Amino acid sequence: MNRYEHSVVDVATALHGDVRGSGDSLPDDRKAALVQWLRWRVGEGWEPSPRSAYAVYDEAVRSMVMAVLYLVDVRESANRINSK
Repeated sequence: MNRYEHSVVDVATALHGDVRGSGDSLPDDRKAALVQWLRWRVGEGWEPSPRSAYAVYDEAVRSMVMAVLYLVDVRESANRINSK
């Protein structure tokens, strides 16, 4: 995957808006691709910054992304339960 294919903050913001209903609704295939990329990006694709000032910001961004991914997972679980 390409580390710089998207902005981590922009993707997290778009997914958050989709889940909360405060942003544009994303098509399911696009949302799935963005979630997959974001999971990779904050996992295997993450390179910690060697500078301490940048590292603080990077970890804050990573924490925000993890929270958004948690919201996506909760919403998907709720949707599966409600569709039964």
